[in-house]
Amino acid sequence: MATTRINGRDLVLLIDSVDRSDETTTVTLGYGTRQTFSDMRGAIPKRLDMTILQDLVAGSLYQLAMAGGGAQVTGVLKPLGNVLPSVEQPHYSFNVTPAGPTGDTYMGGDAAADGSQTLTAEVQWLITDWTEVTA
Repeated sequence: MATTRINGRDLVLLIDSVDRSDETTTVTLGYGTRQTFSDMRGAIPKRLDMTILQDLVAGSLYQLAMAGGGAQVTGVLKPLGNVLPSVEQPHYSFNVTPAGPTGDTYMGGDAAADGSQTLTAEVQWLITDWTEVTA
């Protein structure tokens, strides 16, 4: 029997068909601020919150965030990391608008004795469309 429990290891995030799992330490889908009755009834996430690695290489997720305010990109969240979606193990497709870092850190962070430790930044991107994919 295939597992259906989401754990802290298997989640996969694709942005414009590129696996960004190695550029993120936190990925959450949330409702954001709910202001209307329609918002309160809605079960569709409105925000993609991520903690991403600060990486200046061209094409990195951090560079996409720093550019911000651009055109929408397509995202796919695979909570169980499975290659093909199914009713038991769905994927979630969405369109999202990249925006710059939203936390207190735009660039930089705490000193670390381990030189391989990459600094991070927090981003919140707005979701416009959301679809559960089962096949």
